[in-house]
Amino acid sequence: MIVALTYLVVLGLAAGVKGYGNGAAPTACVPMKVAHGVPQAGPSPYYISLPNGQTTYSVGHQVKLCIRASEVWRGTLVQARPVDDVIPVGTWSSELPRSTRLMTCSNADDSVTHANGGRKYDNSCFLWNPPTEPAGEIFFIATVATTKDIWWMNLTTSALTPESEYGSAPAVSDNDTEPETPVAVAPNTGRGGQNQNGGRNGQSSDRSGQSSGSRRQSSGRGSQGRGRGGRGRGGRGRRN
Repeated sequence: MIVALTYLVVLGLAAGVKGYGNGAAPTACVPMKVAHGVPQAGPSPYYISLPNGQTTYSVGHQVKLCIRASEVWRGTLVQARPVDDVIPVGTWSSELPRSTRLMTCSNADDSVTHANGGRKYDNSCFLWNPPTEPAGEIFFIATVATTKDIWWMNLTTSALTPESEYGSAPAVSDNDTEPETPVAVAPNTGRGGQNQNGGRNGQSSDRSGQSSGSRRQSSGRGSQGRGRGGRGRGGRGRRN
């Protein structure tokens, strides 16, 4: 019995290590091995990231995960797992990059793998749907293969925590606030224009008054002149 069980485990690991042109083998779900041999020990040319910077998750709100690469890749296996478990949680959206497909490990569509052995490129992004019930802290994990013999595993993200009110809508940001109600402006009554016109009219009246006064003064000087003239003529008469 023990010999038979050991044989099955070894057989399963061998199948998991084998590179499949149409995706990872079912036996790769836990060990995350999608190619031949052993994973590379040096720095990986690949990493996975959360471009939207999520630190929490909630049902009904998808999380975007991307494979970042400095060179092409051919194979992958991507999952979301609780930090204390190896069983993937949640599901992945069917809106997938080219040459990738959904895969079932423990539950339907809980993993993503390659659909063929063709070359894939940077910015391959996937949408993860959180489970209907919170699963505690979770993180994303991936294996990416350059060829069937060159691959890197245990590419991970930081952990995400479930929102305190699981399933609640995210808080409204400052950019999403409603616009302020415009303040009503009183209509222009034209009083300012009347005052201005009245001022101009008053100035014109003052000028008219000044002109009339000047004319009266001129008339007075003329009368005085005539009076002096008259006195002069009268004086000449008395001398005669």
